[in-house]
Amino acid sequence: MDHPVPKDRTVVVVAGEPIRQGDQITEGSSIGESATPYKNEGGSLKRASKRFFGWLLILIALVGGWVLQHYGFTAIREMRQLERIPHVDAIAVVEGEVAMNGIAHDGGEMVPGHYTDIRSYYLYWKKEEYVEDDDDGHWVTRASGTEYAKSFIMIDSTGEVSVSLESLITNGHHPELGLDYRRRSGDFRFSEYRLDPGEEVFVFANAVATEGTPEDPGTPAYQIEFDDEGASFTPIFSQNSSEQAQRSEQGTKGVMATILSLAAFALASVFLCVFLRVHRLLVFLTLLSILNVVTLFTIGMKMLSSDLNDGRDRLARHAMSATAAVEQQLNLEAGDFEWDGALADFQGQEDQWTRERLIGIRHDYTAAIERNNAILDRFPERYLAPLWGIQREASILEEGEPSPPDSEIRPSPVPEILTLLGGIIALAGAIWGGLTGFRRVKIKRYVENVPTSLSTGLVYGPAEVKGRVALYQGEGHMVTGPLSGA
Repeated sequence: MDHPVPKDRTVVVVAGEPIRQGDQITEGSSIGESATPYKNEGGSLKRASKRFFGWLLILIALVGGWVLQHYGFTAIREMRQLERIPHVDAIAVVEGEVAMNGIAHDGGEMVPGHYTDIRSYYLYWKKEEYVEDDDDGHWVTRASGTEYAKSFIMIDSTGEVSVSLESLITNGHHPELGLDYRRRSGDFRFSEYRLDPGEEVFVFANAVATEGTPEDPGTPAYQIEFDDEGASFTPIFSQNSSEQAQRSEQGTKGVMATILSLAAFALASVFLCVFLRVHRLLVFLTLLSILNVVTLFTIGMKMLSSDLNDGRDRLARHAMSATAAVEQQLNLEAGDFEWDGALADFQGQEDQWTRERLIGIRHDYTAAIERNNAILDRFPERYLAPLWGIQREASILEEGEPSPPDSEIRPSPVPEILTLLGGIIALAGAIWGGLTGFRRVKIKRYVENVPTSLSTGLVYGPAEVKGRVALYQGEGHMVTGPLSGA
C-alpha cells in the first residue's frame, strides 16, 4: 500500500536502497545525486578504489586533451608549411621543397599485379575475410603486401622530374591511392591499390639535383625525394589530389582535434569538481577557462614561433637554390648574379628552354616571397614576428610588374558535409544547453538556498527536512524487497 509524502514535506532518499524503520536519510549534495546515509556503504578499500579511479580518469582526460591539442596544432603547422610553398612547374624546379602536380610517365621499371596482370609503379594488395559477429560481421585482413619500383618519371606540360618511391617507403610513408581492383569469392575478397602509368599525382617533397642534363632525356636533372630531415615539409604523395585539397584535409584534422581537446578538458573539469564535491558553476568555468587558455597559449605560441622561423629559413634556402640555379644556367661565377633588373635579361635569352626556365625560377621565387610576406601580414603574426626577429623579405617585383599567378594563397575549401554537420551540432548543443543546463543550475541554486528545518518548525512552501523514517504501525503497511527479502 502506497503512502505518499505530504506536500509540505520534502524527503530525499538513497537510490536503490530499501527504506527501513529507523534509517536516517539526508539531502543529496546536488540535484540528481543520491543522498548519503549515515550507515556505512563500504570499507576503506572501496573508498580508496573510487579515489584512485577518479584521479586516474581525471589524468586520462587531461593528458588526452593535451595530446589532442598538440596533434591539432601539428596538423595546422603542416597546412601552413604547404601554403607557404607555391606550385612549381617541372621546368622551374630547383633544389629544396617543392609542391607540384604531374602525370606518371609510361616507361621504366614496373612491378606486376598480385591478382591481375597489370604492371604498375606501386602496388599494395590485401586479402580479407568476412567474419560474422554480433554486429553483422566485418572484414579482417588475412594477408597483404607492398611492391614498388625504385623510381618513376613524372611529367607535366613543361618538363619532367624523377620521383623516388624508394625514398618515400624507407622514410616510413606510403602513397595515398584509390582502389583499382576488387574481387570477392565466398567469404574472401581480394583488392589492389596501384599507381599506374598515366595517373595524376600530387607530391610535396624535396627536390635534389642529379647528374642528368636537359640534353639527356633519360636522366632528369632533378629527383623528388621524401626525406624530411632538416626540411620544411611533411611528405605527401597523393593520387588525383591538389594543394588546396591537401590543405583542406590538414585544416579539418587540426580543427577537429582542437574541438576534441576542448571537450576532454571540459570532462576533466567536471570530473574534478565532482570528485572534490565542488558544485559551484563559477569554479567549474574558471577551471575550464584556465586549462584551455594555458594549453592554447603555450602550444599555439610554440607552434607559431617554430613555423615563422621555419618559414624564414626555408625562404633563405630557396633564395640560395634559385640564385645558384640561375648562375649555373648562365655560366656565371658564384656571387655574380643579382635579382634586380634580371627580368629583362631573362626575357632576352635566345634559347627558348633557357628563357622559360629562368623566368619560371624567378616566378617561383617571387611567389614564395609574396606568400611569406602575406603570412607575416596576418594577425597575430604581424605583431609577434618582430619579437622573434623575423622581418618581411624585400620583393623582387619590378615597378608595375604584376604578381605571379601562384603568389596568392587561395583559401582551402571547407567540405560542405563538415560545415553542415558542424552547424547542426552547434545549434543543437546550444539549444540543449540553454533549455537544460542553465535550468538545472537554477534548480540547484534554488535548493541550496532552502535551509534545513525541524519538523516542528515547518511552514507552508518549499522545505528541506532530515530525520529517521518511521513506518505506520501494522503489518499491512510493511513492504518487502523482491530480491533482498528485507
